[in-house]
Amino acid sequence: FSDVEKFLFAILLGIAQQTPLAFLTASAAYFQQIFTANMLFLFMIMAIFLPGAGALFLQLYVDKPLDRLVGKRVMLFIRVPLLAILLGVIVFPLAFPSSHSRGTVLSLCVLTGICSTAFLSWGVQAVAPAGAKLPPAVQLGTGIAAAGALLTIRYGLRFGPD
Repeated sequence: FSDVEKFLFAILLGIAQQTPLAFLTASAAYFQQIFTANMLFLFMIMAIFLPGAGALFLQLYVDKPLDRLVGKRVMLFIRVPLLAILLGVIVFPLAFPSSHSRGTVLSLCVLTGICSTAFLSWGVQAVAPAGAKLPPAVQLGTGIAAAGALLTIRYGLRFGPD
């Protein structure tokens, strides 16, 4: 692969990781209105971002045995697509908020946080050996996805504080 193709792939990894997370965090105010719970936004953010640290610590202990068992390259190529699919499956039910309780929404936020943290970590590990400029490109992709989600929700869907 050329350097440009590797760079674009790294950006796409960031976009794939961040898109479900960005739409979920950007729609927190919507869930707050539906459930008429003033603190729901805060609890959603905590549910998304706090469990991710636990996922990273677990990864420290689980990665090496799995890599030895199957091989590091194979595990990366299994983990990244598997987590991308899993993120989509987890976030999809949140498109139908009236059928969920606050507890269900917060539980799905926890799962989203864990999967997105693992996805980002493994995505960066996947591209790092190919070049020092690629891990920052993954982060660039996360920024593009976050901005895209916010602009889509605010101006495309016209949902906002107005």
